[in-house]
This record gives sequence, structure tokens and C-alpha cells, in this order.
Amino acid sequence: LTLSNINDFRFSSSTVDSNIAVSGAGGGIASDCPQKECQIEFNVADEKKFIIKNNRAGLKGGFMFWTQGQAPILEHSVNMIVENNSAPYGNFLASEPFKIVAMLSPKCIERGFIGEPSRFGFGSVPESVEATKSLSASSGAKYLEDLYFGIIDEYGQVVSADSETLAILSASGGEVKIENGNRTAVKGLFNFKGLQVTSEPGSTISLLLTSTIRRSTDSPFLTSSLFLTLRTCQTGEVQTPTNACFPCGASTTSLPASPTQPYSLDPKTPRCKSCPSEANCWGGSQIAPRAGYWRASLSTDEFISCPNPDACLSPPPSWSSSTATSNCDHQNGYTGTLCAS
Repeated sequence: LTLSNINDFRFSSSTVDSNIAVSGAGGGIASDCPQKECQIEFNVADEKKFIIKNNRAGLKGGFMFWTQGQAPILEHSVNMIVENNSAPYGNFLASEPFKIVAMLSPKCIERGFIGEPSRFGFGSVPESVEATKSLSASSGAKYLEDLYFGIIDEYGQVVSADSETLAILSASGGEVKIENGNRTAVKGLFNFKGLQVTSEPGSTISLLLTSTIRRSTDSPFLTSSLFLTLRTCQTGEVQTPTNACFPCGASTTSLPASPTQPYSLDPKTPRCKSCPSEANCWGGSQIAPRAGYWRASLSTDEFISCPNPDACLSPPPSWSSSTATSNCDHQNGYTGTLCAS
């Protein structure tokens, strides 16, 4: 059944069974009404059953797909029987895109809708969606986790039939640099994994996603906002003049053969330091005394020659990031300041 430009249409206690739209939308009903006041209503009359089952669409809306107008009213009654309707997107009902939202819950992505599920198998769209995400990546580094935005219909369902809409992330203010911020939807989702955001470490940034979707020719493009909180630069990194958190030397997961890598014990310094001749440096904050030298704590890079060189050992890379505070040869009884006790 196709409804076109029908302002007011009501179904009461009917049966819509085993209808198919082989390669299109709306297995049972397809509605297109450009007027905002258009309304379709399904209700149960005189305690009779309204049966909607076994309808199928090849693209979207197993039972019904509608465009523009108002969302169809569906009576939530025990006599409203909905069974075995199917489509690649929207097994029961489907609409045009309604909003774009940040989908920060893996559960929502897995089930394909936001909000609380209803007895008809989909969720709901809140009036406003404001999300905040704390990035585990540092300022200037690639964000290596999934960061999804979803194209959502009137029922909170991800519009999984959409793999062509374009979107771009931009900062709504402040001195922010964004790289790898363009995406094309894949089954209704934009994944911004690999996004690079550079701003003041520890700051919260307001990002704006702008899509190429309009609900009508005279409406604005659909957008979504997200607040990102960048972590501060950590020990083993330095904050560059461009506000990037730059890691010093080699990665701590892949130690180089030569322990002479640049290092940093203070993330507020603008440059990595060269490895002192009295120390072994493996990059980041991994720095430890060479044999014959001693330091007072893990937070200092001042190394002092030991009176008895044999008392001061050269520890492995793991020691420099552990809770150990001394490289003295404890097995042979050396301890204390300069391993002299």
C-alpha cells in the first residue's frame, strides 16, 4: 500500500500480512507526505486484534517506511500483534534520518539503536543528546579507539541502509587543530578512529559533526556535538610549542638495543633531554644509573659517582619505572645513600 500526500489516515483493527517490497522500502506500507501535519494512526478498535506480521522489505521498513510528515501513532495494546516483519534496516518501522548522535555505548552499536527498547524492538530519541568523551590519546596523537557517531531515525534506530553520507568534524572554538576528521558513513555509522586533535593538554574541546543530510530542501544539515577532554602530557612526554604531547625516545613496548634514547621526567619542559653519560636511557621516562653511579630518587636525573663503584649496579629497563628506589648491591650488604652503608 502506497500513501502519497494523504494528510490524515487511520487504520483500525486490521490485518497486514505477508506483503513484500522486494527491492524497496515499506513491505506493507510506504508513505510520502511533504506536509508537516500529515498523520497516520494505527489503533485497536472494540478489543479486536490488529495483526501486523510476515511483511518484508528488501531495503528498509519491513512493515512501513515513511518520509516527512509526523511519526505514525501506534497504539501500544496487547491486541496489537507484531510478528516476523523484516528488512535490512528497520524490521518493523523505518523513517528518514532524524538526528546524528555520538554513540559512546558499545551496547547501542551492537543492538543498532539508542534509548530504551520498546515491545516493537526499537528505542527512542531523546530531545537533546549531549555527550562527553575523555580521550585516552594525548593531544596531537592519533586516537586509536573506536569513536562512533550514528545516523538515527525517528525510532532511535541506526539507519544502516546509509553508506554514502559524508561528515566532517570541526572545532566550534578555541585554538584546536583537527586531522583525519572526514568520514563516509558505513551502515549508518561514522567511525572516527584515527582522529587527531591538538589543543591545550587537559582541556575540554567542543567538536561539531556536520553531515550532508537535510530533512528537507530548506532545512539545515544534520549536526551533532561532542565534548572531548584531552589528557594531560605524562611523564616521558614533553609539551611542544604547538601543544602536542610528544613522546621522548623509543616506545616503552619496544626497547632499542642502545640505551641512549632521549628522555623526559617533566612533561612541562618543551624538549626531550639527551641521555647523560652516567645513565642508561630507554625512552620516555625510563632512565636508570649506569654501574658505579647512584641517584636519590626515580624523579631526578642527577647522578652521582659512588665511592665504591662495585656497590652501585646498573639495573634493567623495568627498574626505572618500578617502585624500586635504590640500585645498591643489596645481596652483598650495600645500601643507603651512595650505597655506602
